Amino acid sequence: MIFYIYFDPAVIKDANEQGNYAIKHLQEILKGISINCSILTFEDYHQITEIGELVNQLPESFDRRELTSLFTYLKKNNRFNAYLIPDYVGGKSDLRCLNEQYIDKELDIILLSQNESESYEWEVETATIDTYNESIFEKERYSYCRSGRTISDDEYDELIYLNKFLRKLLLNANHIEICDYSFGKNVRDDYIYSWKVLIHWFAGLNNPNRNIKITIHSDKGDQGTSNFIMSELSSHLPINISNIEIFMKYYVPLNTNTALPHERFIYTEQFAFNIGRGLDLFKHSNGKTRKTALSYMNVKDVRKDVEACKHLLDSPSEIQIC
Repeated sequence: MIFYIYFDPAVIKDANEQGNYAIKHLQEILKGISINCSILTFEDYHQITEIGELVNQLPESFDRRELTSLFTYLKKNNRFNAYLIPDYVGGKSDLRCLNEQYIDKELDIILLSQNESESYEWEVETATIDTYNESIFEKERYSYCRSGRTISDDEYDELIYLNKFLRKLLLNANHIEICDYSFGKNVRDDYIYSWKVLIHWFAGLNNPNRNIKITIHSDKGDQGTSNFIMSELSSHLPINISNIEIFMKYYVPLNTNTALPHERFIYTEQFAFNIGRGLDLFKHSNGKTRKTALSYMNVKDVRKDVEACKHLLDSPSEIQIC
């Protein structure tokens, strides 16, 4: 449900040459991208500089300010992923470098300038500003935005589900937070099994050069349940996660049934999902999905909702698992 896109800065030139309508169309494309896409860029981030220069060359107007705001949002929310290596020697264009490297970068679409749309052969969908709305990619991206995704009982094997729906959400995250009010007091076999599958799968994605923090937020049950959960979480850890810290934060309800929001979330610095069953994802009996639903949330809104419950934090405020 997270998509990777390559954005050729020359698309901004196309919009400028085509006039006000094209600039507004580019705004709409970027608004969509900002919901559920990351932009693949080169490791020296020169594309971001080029994008800024091209936007500044547009006529002074509300539309230029709007484009500046959209690109600033993408940058501040870590939506530029530096997966590509530029030609440090000189002589190769960015598109040639991309063409030589893109196969294993999991790109979903390449948005190109009209002048470059047929310069290379690609094994992934391409579009220009004029053809983007008719692309297979945009139809799928928009469908997820509009209605999310409902997962049926037994629809996916566990690893297929994780790779299809959560891989790109977590692949570049340094801070991963899971908010599931039920986990800490209603834990059962499927919860523990799902945690084991999730953390072992994530260890396989793990980049040892990054420091990663995972935090689980949950309402607190009785002390016996809490002790059991902590023991189970720590006993199922893989060995190759020395760069990952995992914490549990318990919240104690006052006069309500739950301390945390009833909705359950998984969120990072980049994106947030409403994840219907929280950590209760898979059946330990057959390793397949339980019925659930996924939809996009605003990261700031989710973080605000969770932080609004901090006065209900148990003592100590967080417990380190590893």
